[in-house]
Amino acid sequence: MGELREVDAEGNSAVVQPVTRVEIPEMAAIIRGIARGTIRWQREPYFGTEAVAEVEGEDLGRFDFKKFYTQEQIERLVEALRQERREYLASFENLEPVVASAFA
Repeated sequence: MGELREVDAEGNSAVVQPVTRVEIPEMAAIIRGIARGTIRWQREPYFGTEAVAEVEGEDLGRFDFKKFYTQEQIERLVEALRQERREYLASFENLEPVVASAFA
């Protein structure tokens, strides 16, 4: 999470903010919490999915979008991802309408 790239006039891409990755101990704690049923979940505001809010023994606050992006950047990135998903889903001829409209 958090990587930002910029493209210059010649089309060269450069990282201006490096990625922050979920480390193995954090992932293990999340998997353990899922298996034990101890995770607290919350509704994610951009796509309406359930996301991990709290995991025993781990501070997940370092993955808060607002620590990496401005609200404008978040909205732009979310819309770009929604558009990418709409285009991808459109490539399936017999897709159920409810699936096709998931990113409307």
